[in-house]
Amino acid sequence: MKHTAVEWLMEQLPTIDKYDPYYQNLFMQAKAMEKEQIKDAFFEGKNDGILMERYSDYEHITPYEYYNETFKSE
Repeated sequence: MKHTAVEWLMEQLPTIDKYDPYYQNLFMQAKAMEKEQIKDAFFEGKNDGILMERYSDYEHITPYEYYNETFKSE
């Protein structure tokens, strides 16, 4: 599975306490926003026919399924 940009960023910031409730809340919000953006982009590409030309495996998949198959589940 791939990492999202937010997950990658979290790995690159070893000096902060990722278990601090403040940072956990920020990262959870950022991951939720990123997840919606990824699903929206998939949906738009699928509706435009772009994905079907290049990735026929995705013809019958929902944006939610795409996200869950491509990125680590939350």
